[in-house]
Amino acid sequence: MAEKIIYYGGEKILQKPELAEEGFVCTEDASAAKERAGRFRRGGILNLYALDTDGLGAGDFEIKRKEVRLKTQEALSKLRFLGFGPVDVPEKRKRGHKAEEENPSAVGKLLVYLKHVKKEEPENFFRLLRISGLAEDWESGMDLSLPAEEPACIYRAVMTVLGQEPMEQEEEAIPEDPKTQWVGDVLEYLQKQTGKSFSSILEDISIRELEVFYEPLKALSVAQCYLVIREKIRQKGKKTWIQRMRRRSGLSQRELAEKSGVNLRTLQQYEIRDKDIDKAAAGKVLSMARVLSCRPEELMEW
Repeated sequence: MAEKIIYYGGEKILQKPELAEEGFVCTEDASAAKERAGRFRRGGILNLYALDTDGLGAGDFEIKRKEVRLKTQEALSKLRFLGFGPVDVPEKRKRGHKAEEENPSAVGKLLVYLKHVKKEEPENFFRLLRISGLAEDWESGMDLSLPAEEPACIYRAVMTVLGQEPMEQEEEAIPEDPKTQWVGDVLEYLQKQTGKSFSSILEDISIRELEVFYEPLKALSVAQCYLVIREKIRQKGKKTWIQRMRRRSGLSQRELAEKSGVNLRTLQQYEIRDKDIDKAAAGKVLSMARVLSCRPEELMEW
């Protein structure tokens, strides 16, 4: 599938756009769409879409200087709504109502440190973080007394627990790396929103895959990026998390059903997505999580 992320800045949420005489006009430039949305007196909306260009010809759409014009109903049918976000108006900012700024995350700083100072693959470090036992506290929001400004502290703490305490040495300066910092910001937001472990998230979307999203999404807020990336993960159609966790525990469906008290047929429906586990009664999810020795969040879908 040849897919493009495109944007439309308008006055409202537009999930199902219609063709006008000149077609439906979006842009590949998120900043331009945000600027257009910000012109509305009360602020506008930045709408995000994915355009599948497979099967479309020159008569269906055209791209000129990042402006994307959909000219036929066929092209419009290939447009999939991903999400939206409000855009502040410039006048509000002039009056002192500043838009909320997103500070660099601890995970972003850690990824930059791993890449440029330790020359270590992030996925490998997150595996070590899980093995060390420190991941669970961090992911559940507990204070590890590890200053976010000093990613070296996190690295040393993990290595010390694993009996691989690094030698004391003068740390070199950490360079600016907007892409890697952004990947870490998004990864931290994914973890906080879903409650899943970093290792689980990286099973569904790798650091390298997140890096691909940097250019098309960097002008958006992290919350807006989350909507797009979550949709991409869902499209992958991987096994449900309830099925993955059950198999890791070495249990059959019947054994899990009997131990948790959840109806076997209901469990089977969760595993093949005939029923949405995200809408399941909390008691059922808690019971299954206890049997599987995991957090309830780890059984939920994206």
